[in-house]
Amino acid sequence: MSSVMIRGKNNDNSPGDSWDGLVLAYLAQTDDGPDALARALEPVARRNVGASLGSRNQDLEDVISEVVMAVLAHVSRRGEFRGDLGAFTATVARNKCRNRILRQRLITYVELAGESPTLVDTAESPLDLLWEQERRDLLQEALDSLGPRCANLLRDFYINDLPMESIRERLGCSTLSGAYYVRSQCLKKAFIHLKNRLADCSPISGHEFAGESPREYDQHE
Repeated sequence: MSSVMIRGKNNDNSPGDSWDGLVLAYLAQTDDGPDALARALEPVARRNVGASLGSRNQDLEDVISEVVMAVLAHVSRRGEFRGDLGAFTATVARNKCRNRILRQRLITYVELAGESPTLVDTAESPLDLLWEQERRDLLQEALDSLGPRCANLLRDFYINDLPMESIRERLGCSTLSGAYYVRSQCLKKAFIHLKNRLADCSPISGHEFAGESPREYDQHE
């Protein structure tokens, strides 16, 4: 059972609705649960990220989505939330901003002067081509194992290269964070399928040895 505390009506980190109801709907995986909680978390994340990085920072939207996704993942992993979710989100936002600023300060750019490119044969070997085909078949099999909503989302993002804003509209999500959450859940399902498929080690459809088993093939060798 989720237990959430709201610290006063004037709390800037408090949503219009109770955090408690939003968390319960999210954990119950209702149709609007993830999007509703993401929609409530986003203003808190935006306010705190904007205060730390500036409202015109080019990474603003990415960091906001990272914050919301981190909070959603935390709640999902624990199966509950005890405390002030708005204050927790503000803390996550400030920590992510601080870490990003520190990373940017540590990045150094080294100019490689006088380095000549190494000439290599870039042609793919037959083994490379075979592995690439098997990898494509395996990924297609994973997509086929998902429902149409997840399969279309992943194709649009990774194959058709559509921006997340367009994907958000297709999904009917009111926030980008909600769309990112759906994508993460679809990726999780695809990962589980691939993990089980690779553990199974059975031939990928269309790649069986014709007329003989793998054991018979080994004996011929």
